[in-house]
Amino acid sequence: MNFWRDVVTARERERFICSVNFSSVQRPQRVLLVVLRGTAVGVAATLLWRVFATADTHRVAALVTSVGVFGVVLVLCPQLAALGFESLGWQRAFRAGGARPRFRSLLRVRLATEALAQSLPVGVAFAESTKPILLAKHCGLSVDQSVAGMAARKVLLLLAQSLYVGGLAALGFAGLEAASRAVIGAPHLGLLTLGAALVLATGGVGSALLLRESALAKTAFSLIERVPSARVRAWLDAKRRVFFATDNAVSALFRVPPQRLAGALACFACGWLMESLETWLILSVLGAPVSFVTAGSLEVILSLVRNVVFVVPAGLGVQDLGYAACFAALGVPEAASLGAAFVLLKRGKELFWIAFGYALLAGDFGVLSARRDAASTPPPAPAVARLRPARA
Repeated sequence: MNFWRDVVTARERERFICSVNFSSVQRPQRVLLVVLRGTAVGVAATLLWRVFATADTHRVAALVTSVGVFGVVLVLCPQLAALGFESLGWQRAFRAGGARPRFRSLLRVRLATEALAQSLPVGVAFAESTKPILLAKHCGLSVDQSVAGMAARKVLLLLAQSLYVGGLAALGFAGLEAASRAVIGAPHLGLLTLGAALVLATGGVGSALLLRESALAKTAFSLIERVPSARVRAWLDAKRRVFFATDNAVSALFRVPPQRLAGALACFACGWLMESLETWLILSVLGAPVSFVTAGSLEVILSLVRNVVFVVPAGLGVQDLGYAACFAALGVPEAASLGAAFVLLKRGKELFWIAFGYALLAGDFGVLSARRDAASTPPPAPAVARLRPARA
């Protein structure tokens, strides 16, 4: 079922997209956002200061400048590759549900929404709320198709992360156990990481089984229906078919044979591996003698930390201090200065892709704003021809 084709006309779809107004945030929400941002900035600044406080400034500058242009290009590539693999896996998940979005369009959506996720407090929530609009604009997907694909992406990401964390934790188990006390002040870091992989796998499988009988949209519909407002009920009556179609689309996608989603799962796992490749590449261009397995086992720990502190943009400060602590625990030479140089390169890479993503968003919402203004402008009055008097 295609919502845009069967329920509304193309003109109504245009008005729906153009009617989204991101500036209409209520005052309490604005205050909460300001408090969250202020707290996140304060925590991040304090932890970042701790990272750079013990580093030799001149040595950090020498390490960063030694990277060169080719090294900078290498550092930029893994994130693009990660989003590319993820977009490919997302495309396969959509196709399993009957939709056929283009890879290039999905990659554009991921670049734009990743910028929101990495730059805003609780940025994941902003990114998720923006995806249906961008998927409608660039991929022509209906609401039910978008929500089903987003649900599949979340579950597949969770399962792929469990494979990623479990695989690299098993390969780097000895190193994790050896560095355990220095990193977390307690033994058995390797076992804890393997346990986290098992929790992720259980969560992914459990979510997939629950979504096979999806009633989330219907539950939301019944809760909203209790609101004592005639306008809300009128809106619900108009959107009833969308709510029920969403649950049907989600259930249908999670009822497909698992082998049809195996390729998508492999793509998401490759996307996770790109994070370890990025860490290893940055350490390599800085001249640190760290193997890929060691870098990967270090990265899986910090990916779990980043999931926990999602309220801080990109785990800023928390993740950086974690890198510095892990380098010291692994006995890397000049750990403090290397950690500071590593953070500068990694955060500089993120700033580049955030700027790129915001440039895409500016183009998207600039067009939508122009269309909204055009839709709200009344058509010009028809010209009235002036009749000249006939010559005598």
